[in-house]
Amino acid sequence: MGHIGNGATVEIDNPDPNGLGEVLNHGRNVFMGYHKEEEKTREVFTEDNYYRTGDLGKFDDNGYLVSSPLHFFRVFFSCTNLQV
Repeated sequence: MGHIGNGATVEIDNPDPNGLGEVLNHGRNVFMGYHKEEEKTREVFTEDNYYRTGDLGKFDDNGYLVSSPLHFFRVFFSCTNLQV
């Protein structure tokens, strides 16, 4: 995918030995929650307000966020130096 843009924070939750785990996103680019669906909102956000994307990814040796070959990202980040 690329480097994470300004204002966004991404973490990898529960990474496996290869660094692959669920992509968590935090920042102004993340929606605030489901309208009038507090329980559903709690299910998709961590206690420290990171959005659980449900997507698998990891950071490579250059700091790029890369997706698992078996999964596609549903959340689009503002990225610079995008590698294809």
